[in-house]
Amino acid sequence: MSGQENADAIMQFSVPGFEYPRSNLPESVHFVGPVSRTVPSTGELPDWWGELEGSRPVVHVSQGTVANRDYAQLIEPAIAGLVNEDVLVVVSTGGRPVDTLPSPLLANVRVTSYLPLDKLLPLTDVFVSNGGHG
Repeated sequence: MSGQENADAIMQFSVPGFEYPRSNLPESVHFVGPVSRTVPSTGELPDWWGELEGSRPVVHVSQGTVANRDYAQLIEPAIAGLVNEDVLVVVSTGGRPVDTLPSPLLANVRVTSYLPLDKLLPLTDVFVSNGGHG
């Protein structure tokens, strides 16, 4: 028993299209969409931010802030697969130190611990993700 059967209501911060179809989803689960920022982020941007000016496509790669211990699951294969492409690969480590990535980094890769997605996503052509919520 998952506990969902005992709750009056469960707010799922997603949309049905992102979930696997389930015939046994309790009626108490309500998809309410993502949690969105209402105030623009104000954090410091990395020194290389100016390179996102649009001269080449931007591919953002992240394993999020939870499932980010093993870069071989997503970040490393994505970087390797884009090595010969004329794209700028922007990696966020989800809070882990940048030096935890194998080095040296390829010439088309830029890395930082966190990136303000409200500023980054409008400049991003492709987002490679592990599919986490948020």
